Amino acid sequence: MQSIINEIIKNQTHCFFISPHLDDAVLSAGSVMSYLAGKTPLTIINIFTQAGGKPYTRSVKGFLKSCGVNDAKELFELRRKEEQQVIRQLGIDSINLGFIDGGFRKRRKKNRILDVIGSKIPEIHHLYPLGRKILKLAKEDEALAKEIKQSLAQCVKDKTNYVVFCPWGKVAHMDHVITRNVCLEIFTNIIFWTDYPYIKNSRIRLCLKNNTLRKFVWDKNMEEKKKLISFYKTQLFSLFPDGVIRVIPEMYWIN
Repeated sequence: MQSIINEIIKNQTHCFFISPHLDDAVLSAGSVMSYLAGKTPLTIINIFTQAGGKPYTRSVKGFLKSCGVNDAKELFELRRKEEQQVIRQLGIDSINLGFIDGGFRKRRKKNRILDVIGSKIPEIHHLYPLGRKILKLAKEDEALAKEIKQSLAQCVKDKTNYVVFCPWGKVAHMDHVITRNVCLEIFTNIIFWTDYPYIKNSRIRLCLKNNTLRKFVWDKNMEEKKKLISFYKTQLFSLFPDGVIRVIPEMYWIN
């Protein structure tokens, strides 16, 4: 991994860290990011950075409670401010695409009966009523993925010397999977990170188009990563209930 990072710095390759949410890039790749910051151009692109409106599902209510906030739009405003603290700390660029977080996304087609039921049971209207992907992505998210592809293409349209870091998406969260799928469709020069803290098994094997990806581990800048994570105050309790921020060596996968 060190040789790959050295080449990126030597060639002044622009690194785009494409993050599903406002903390995923730092949680999964914060050590590499802090190492690269100031040595080569670096931009975080956050995809799902907006909340939806009320009424909330039980899943969303539980998430808000863990963040210590009652209103989702207020929470996401706080999260965007937290992200800006991280950006200033690293001295890098960031872009928020403004798409709705998966836990808030609702069905576009409704009818009167569902409207009545949905006023009492919000889960009826939501694409992911439990707040996560169960078996597969919702059909309605196919149109969303196309919109995201267009936005990402615009972000890198003038670049030729660049590399994309993004999640592999081996978690039950739909937004991580969508991010991975979209990146695979429009980019070829990808370095995948392992989603943290959702995956901690170093023995996992990932495949891409029948080829096993090569695994690389990065264990530098651990303390710098802890400091970056500490800026995400609204997320700390749900991530680390005992108040102790734990980091482990980052795991990357390259074709």
